[in-house]
Formats: sequence, structure tokens, C-alpha cells
Amino acid sequence: MQASLGVLRTRAVVATAIGNALEWFDFVIFGFMAPTMAKVFFPSADDSVALLLAFATFAITFLIRPLGAIVCGCLR
Repeated sequence: MQASLGVLRTRAVVATAIGNALEWFDFVIFGFMAPTMAKVFFPSADDSVALLLAFATFAITFLIRPLGAIVCGCLR
């Protein structure tokens, strides 16, 4: 039995919304935990430098995502 086009679209929208919510949840948790991760992973004499390095790591991962999508999309 085939699902109707409307049901398939609804499933796609719900799955996309859940995936997007989980990804933004990950970004929010990283943002809240950045001061702690700065102290643990980027020990520095200046706390501001360590925090900037933690946020730079966050920015790099955010900017590289489209490149990963292109590479993974081409492999399909």
C-alpha cells in the first residue's frame, strides 16, 4: 500500500524539523559550555583568549558544514 504524497511530505517536514532542532540544540549547548571548554581545552594566561579560541572552534565547524554537505552530496 502506497502512502499518499501528503503523508510523505508531512513525514519529510517532521524529520527535517527534528534534525534541525537537534542540531541547534547541539550549538546552544556548545555556546553555554564554551567558558568551561575554554578553560579545559585552551588553557591560557588570558581567559579572553581561551574563550575566543573556543568560539573560533565553534565558528570553524559552523562554516565547514556546507563543504561537508557538498562532499557527502556528491558521493551519493
